[in-house]
Amino acid sequence: EVRHCIMVKPGESGEVRYVASHPIPLEKHREFLEREFPGYQPIPLADTGLAAEQLSASVLPPHTAVIAMKRAADLFGLSVIRTALPK
Repeated sequence: EVRHCIMVKPGESGEVRYVASHPIPLEKHREFLEREFPGYQPIPLADTGLAAEQLSASVLPPHTAVIAMKRAADLFGLSVIRTALPK
């Protein structure tokens, strides 16, 4: 079973305006995202690891969170702000 987390750049746990990930997790967790981050804009990317890598490299806009597995946070130095997202 895949356990997705929401991660941000360290020190950026404030307002989330964008959420980047593969389209499947974006859709799978859409209701949760709408509830937690009203008005957020999804950023669909080729895969969750790419989203984490781009967030770490400041390719994505400020105030962006990423949906990926916790391992991506460890690999790219990101901070997990929510674990085990509901379906």
